[in-house]
Amino acid sequence: MSIKFENAVLMVESMELTKAFYCDVLDQKVRLDFGGALIFESGLSLWEITSDHIIPEKMGKEGMTEEEVAERTSVPLEKVRDIVGR
Repeated sequence: MSIKFENAVLMVESMELTKAFYCDVLDQKVRLDFGGALIFESGLSLWEITSDHIIPEKMGKEGMTEEEVAERTSVPLEKVRDIVGR
């Protein structure tokens, strides 16, 4: 049996905000959108995780601040705030 790596999955709290960020700021194109999960043409996937899901229960629920997002992505803080403010 062989195992093949297909793509990375990011667990997100807000699909709407995260999708907007990846599409509007990082210029990603959606290949498939299932509502609570989507796949970009690049292969990256997003899964929306609710607060009662086992992942935040087991791993904690810390998130990044707007400043951290801007710093880590080299996107101007004002643009990050525009996306988050949607």
